[in-house]
Amino acid sequence: PFKPYSKKTSMFKWKPEWEEAGQEYDKAGACYKLCKEYAKGLNVYELAADAHEKATDMYHAGSSFEKGAEMAQEMKDGKKMFEFCKLAADKYERNGTPAAAATVMEKAAKAADKLGDFRRSGACYLKVVDLYETEEKIRQMRVPLEKAAGACIKAQDYVQAMTVLEKQFALFTK
Repeated sequence: PFKPYSKKTSMFKWKPEWEEAGQEYDKAGACYKLCKEYAKGLNVYELAADAHEKATDMYHAGSSFEKGAEMAQEMKDGKKMFEFCKLAADKYERNGTPAAAATVMEKAAKAADKLGDFRRSGACYLKVVDLYETEEKIRQMRVPLEKAAGACIKAQDYVQAMTVLEKQFALFTK
């Protein structure tokens, strides 16, 4: 339905303008969100993320995936929401902004808690811990580690919970 923007470079050659296309797709997604057409908005945000990625703008690709995850959450499509959150975190991490990636994964973990999917919640919190560990933000790792341990216990994954608690103990003995 939507065609990417392109720029004429000569009489018969056209070069796509992915930056502009991504911005326009983002605007269209915002319009669909206002109209509460979440399924269409989800598709448009996916196109926007693809356009930003082709323009090598990973931060805005992550932002588009994050907005798409919000649309999926409104549609109550947990699987799609988690997929988009993971993609958003990956793009943010590739851009060099692990703090943004951690924020997205925390949102996904909280949503998983609400849905009762404690395994996924624990995995999301552990990803947050890994991101903070990469940045050497020891203080910010405390809460996600506690929540990851709690989620693992609720999921009855006691082996993983012990691993998380041992990691937390090792962290605080430093």
